[in-house]
Parts: sequence; C-alpha cells; structure tokens
Amino acid sequence: MPGHQPINIDNEIKSNSFSDTNSELITAFIAMKSKSVYRLSSSLGAHNADLAFSCMTVPEVGDKVLLCCEGDGECTILAVLKRHSNAPHSLKTDRELIISNDELSIQSKKFTVKINEIDLAAKKWK
Repeated sequence: MPGHQPINIDNEIKSNSFSDTNSELITAFIAMKSKSVYRLSSSLGAHNADLAFSCMTVPEVGDKVLLCCEGDGECTILAVLKRHSNAPHSLKTDRELIISNDELSIQSKKFTVKINEIDLAAKKWK
C-alpha cells in the first residue's frame, strides 16, 4: 500500500501505558459528577476521573464502576458495573454514532423520539 508504514507491534506494546506497572484497576463509587468530570470514592481514597471513549453508559451518583488509575494520578472510568438507582440506562457519546447491521429491531411498549432534524432514506417502505 503506497505511503503505508509498517509498525513493529512488539515495540508498540512495550511503549504503551498498559505495560506501566503503576496502573491499577479498582472498583469505585460515583460520589459527584459534573458535565465531564466525575468524583469517585474507593478503598484507596478519592479520585477525579473522566469516561473512557468506549464507556458510553453514563454513570450516575452511587453507581459502582471499574476505574483505571495511572501512576501519575490520572483516572479513567472503564465501565459501569452496577447501577445504584432506578435511573434509566443512558447512552452518550461525544461524536456521531453509527450502528451497522443487516437488521435492527427495537421492541418497546413506548417509543419516544426527540430530534431537531431527520433524514430518512429507504429503498422500500412497507
């Protein structure tokens, strides 16, 4: 492939922060949240954290989460492990969301859509 530069995977893995022995995975509880920063409490103390790119479930106060803390004190919420309340399961992303599949079904007793603009295209309407 023109312009494609192969990489040495072994060197990439060695230089990646996952090889940092100072990183820890711990469970913690959401104590407070603002727009993009969460305050957490764990057996190791208090932490500030943001959400991992792959964590689309929005944590709520009281939720139990999986937290990755780096040696420099930077912490990231990797997953919501347990919901504390009956709050809805809310998904959020900071960019366009694309769901690709041959078939998509939504089954619900009630379906509400709130939207500013819609663009629908179909080869066939039933």
